[in-house]
Amino acid sequence: DKQSLMAIGRLDEDSEGLLLLTTDGKFSKGVRSNKIEKEYWVQVHGAVTDEALERLRRGVEIRLPASRSRSRAEKEMQQRQRQQRRQQQVDQ
Repeated sequence: DKQSLMAIGRLDEDSEGLLLLTTDGKFSKGVRSNKIEKEYWVQVHGAVTDEALERLRRGVEIRLPASRSRSRAEKEMQQRQRQQRRQQQVDQ
């Protein structure tokens, strides 16, 4: 019986880190669950405001769209927001 190798999680285009591989589906599900605490280290470029730090202290919600990668969805959302702002400026 051939077992399939699967990644637990993923690394996005501008990220680096450890990628876990397994053939155990239960283990993969357990690691991805909210029952296991995860800690992330983030490096930023530029100045970080007190407001931004407070938002991070309160926690960051991470949601993944069902059909596309989060990074692509975020880029599309940011593009739509920019277009809406431009349109609002034109309408004024």
